[in-house]
Amino acid sequence: MKQSQLDEVIACLPKEKTCFYYHRDRYVLYLLGRLQQHGGMRTIRDIKKSRYAHWLNKPLIKDWLARCGRDDIALAELLHYWPQQSIHNYVLNLAQWGDEQWNPWYQTSRAGLNAVLQLNLPLSHVKSFLDQGVGQVWRYGRWHHPMSEQRITLAWARLDWDWQTGQAMIEEIQSDWLRDYAELHAAAKQAKQEHEDRVWWRNGWLPVDVVLDYQTDIQQHQKTWSEAMLTAALWFLQEELGFKEVFYHAWQTGNALKRLDDEHIPPRSLYSDLPEKFAFERVNKGPLFLESDPKVKKVKKRQDIWQWYRWAA
Repeated sequence: MKQSQLDEVIACLPKEKTCFYYHRDRYVLYLLGRLQQHGGMRTIRDIKKSRYAHWLNKPLIKDWLARCGRDDIALAELLHYWPQQSIHNYVLNLAQWGDEQWNPWYQTSRAGLNAVLQLNLPLSHVKSFLDQGVGQVWRYGRWHHPMSEQRITLAWARLDWDWQTGQAMIEEIQSDWLRDYAELHAAAKQAKQEHEDRVWWRNGWLPVDVVLDYQTDIQQHQKTWSEAMLTAALWFLQEELGFKEVFYHAWQTGNALKRLDDEHIPPRSLYSDLPEKFAFERVNKGPLFLESDPKVKKVKKRQDIWQWYRWAA
């Protein structure tokens, strides 16, 4: 998209911080809410007859249904359910990535900017390091990535959209911090075994105990970060911007469009298992604003497989 289009959206967004709460499988409740509003689903019985029926086997929903004892109950009652489980509190922020001129370094599917929706951790995670005199360890070697300056960015989603077609696309979902901390944690464990009290990582010495203690804070986010990020991206595109049709790269097609070499290819599960968990429909055409792009057409001609995921509700 053009800079002016992104600037207009940013200017319309709330200036105060936007909190986003997530618990395991919350995406199911969110998407069921979309189906109730836009997909004609009214009761639990309607869900049972649909391709979304497997969601009712999720523990938080299964327990709730067992207490209700019937399937003619209104879907709205489930959507007001708030399970008794660990709730993660994140802060969303919108940034940008790319350039209006075509540059394959940015790994965008077309020339132009991507909006970047950051899923940021609470400031308590920052304090875990800053209170010990440690600098912005979460940004060591990552200054070129679209992460927050003030908070630890757990993950981000790169987004593109077109107002004329009414379609949006999730370009990428990524977490540098979880991968980097895993590397840092392994180095700290090794240093501890060697009776060292500091560990060298990238461009500075870090206290071993600070690094190891942080494992307690971050491990609760490791299993749900990708579903939390995708839920936040859908919420932003659908609820904040009003898009009803959202596309998501399938793994092979996305790699081709973004001109990724072997060193930069992402985990296949993020572009197969994750959208299928969210019941995206697999389709053979992407958003119209990409399918009509001359550079995209050239890439498509060279591909044996051209697949996308699509959510429309």
